[in-house]
Amino acid sequence: MAAVQGLGSVVTLSSGHSFDSRRGRHRLVLQHQS
Repeated sequence: MAAVQGLGSVVTLSSGHSFDSRRGRHRLVLQHQS
């Protein structure tokens, strides 16, 4: 499942990746989601 934050501007995937539609790039999330 993916959590949408900031009105869809930032999508956080359960795989630990963060996709920012404003930047249009993939970023690694250095935080552990528990």
